[in-house]
Amino acid sequence: MVTKETAGNESDPEIVLEEYLNKHRYQSTKIAAKLVSKQSLSTRKASGVLESLAEEGVDVPTPSQSEVWRRVIRNAEQVKNRLKEIISEEIFCLHFDGKRIGNKEYPVVCLTNPTRTLHLGL
Repeated sequence: MVTKETAGNESDPEIVLEEYLNKHRYQSTKIAAKLVSKQSLSTRKASGVLESLAEEGVDVPTPSQSEVWRRVIRNAEQVKNRLKEIISEEIFCLHFDGKRIGNKEYPVVCLTNPTRTLHLGL
């Protein structure tokens, strides 16, 4: 860290690099997004888990709850776009779960065709 004695010494590359990393540290949110999607944690709990691990000395990023939420939304958009591409390229048979809203049956739970099956979660 830069102290008053070394503040004028800008030629020391280690001090400049350390100061830059402390100010502009990129916090990866990939681990937290996996906790949310695979372990069914909330974004707040995922952020808290990573913060607790970092306090115990494990080298993991500690993103905020809002950063985790943005990453989860971004991942969901990517999955949605990928599913749209797959569905638009191939013909699928729709399987419903039997629930009715009014007189119409809405929720699709599975898409199948001769080469692949897509299981959808609601």
